[in-house]
Amino acid sequence: MKTLKFYSALIIGVMLISCSSDDKIVDQVVKDTTHGAILRTISVPSATFDFFDTASVWEVELEEQDAENGALFQE
Repeated sequence: MKTLKFYSALIIGVMLISCSSDDKIVDQVVKDTTHGAILRTISVPSATFDFFDTASVWEVELEEQDAENGALFQE
């Protein structure tokens, strides 16, 4: 019973420590970037492309992120 309590406390402690910091790659890129923008891939509906078929289409949905909330990006 003592070992069960010990391991339970150990697992809870490790979970609390591992969840304490937010390590998103986007936050690191934005922090280190002084100018420009970041394009993030949202989805790729057509993942394959046929080079031998001239009618084939390749699609990708992107999201733009910059320090000015989109003010640097024009369509």
